[in-house]
Amino acid sequence: MTRSLSFALAALVISHASATGAQAPEETREPGEPLTAILQTEVPEPALADFGAALQRVLRAELRSLEVVDIAGTPALGLEDIRLMVGCLSDTPECFEAFAAQLEVEALLLPSLARAGDAYVVSLVFFDGAEVHEVTRQASEEQVEENLVGGLGGMLRELFGLPPEEAAGPVVTDLDAGGATGTVTGTASTSTSRGADGEAPPRRESERAWVPGVVTLAAGAAVLGAGLGVGLAAQASEDDWLATSPGTREEVQEALGLRDEAQRRATTANTLFVVGGLTLATGAALLFLLRGDDDETRATLAPAVGPRGLGLQLRGSL
Repeated sequence: MTRSLSFALAALVISHASATGAQAPEETREPGEPLTAILQTEVPEPALADFGAALQRVLRAELRSLEVVDIAGTPALGLEDIRLMVGCLSDTPECFEAFAAQLEVEALLLPSLARAGDAYVVSLVFFDGAEVHEVTRQASEEQVEENLVGGLGGMLRELFGLPPEEAAGPVVTDLDAGGATGTVTGTASTSTSRGADGEAPPRRESERAWVPGVVTLAAGAAVLGAGLGVGLAAQASEDDWLATSPGTREEVQEALGLRDEAQRRATTANTLFVVGGLTLATGAALLFLLRGDDDETRATLAPAVGPRGLGLQLRGSL
């Protein structure tokens, strides 16, 4: 049953994306949209792990379509790990506030999935920075797809105090994945644009986000190449100096000139190697930080001070 539900959820994600694909992401955060982390779906049984992961993907898509929060992504740690790390094990506003501070967000959304006998129970807990709100639904195995999966949008609307969505007709998707067949019936969501005169807001040009990183990497590679060339020239000058056997004063002066030239070139090569390496590291950091507008991940670059040096630290959540 759990495997077939996972296939059903995967199909619903595809149908939901097609229903809301015309909506473009926002360029900036709207006023009043709290930066929110969606924690991993809490499941007490390992057998429900795939179901919970698929449920979270549907939840994220529904939440994005409502445009009520700025999604910060899903932390790599689960709720229990965060509780242990913070040292707060209760579900009080004070603990949730500590969790949010640890994750550097303003709000938290905590989905959970459990099984009670023959029924499945889905709970959504939202901490808005001050208060905790919760909505719970349960359904039998026969009604999971309609009441829980297809009803996530309604649960989110109730959680955020939004009016019920008008029905836009069913979305029926035939399943044929991994040998499992079936049909998922959901409700197509109708999204409203925030642009003026009914026009959709401009789409962020995420395909150009990688340009600064690639240009910086290319510059670093060019500097390293130049350093390699100068290093080879320095080695050649040193070989010429070692091969000389001066017998006159002029030949001695010429040999000393070759040695000085080899030293200058070696110093230049070392400098180019250091600059090229730093430039390559900067390019890699830019690719990591500017790799797109996907809210699944969020990364920050911060200085790192150690007892023996300085560096840069990349932090992010998956």
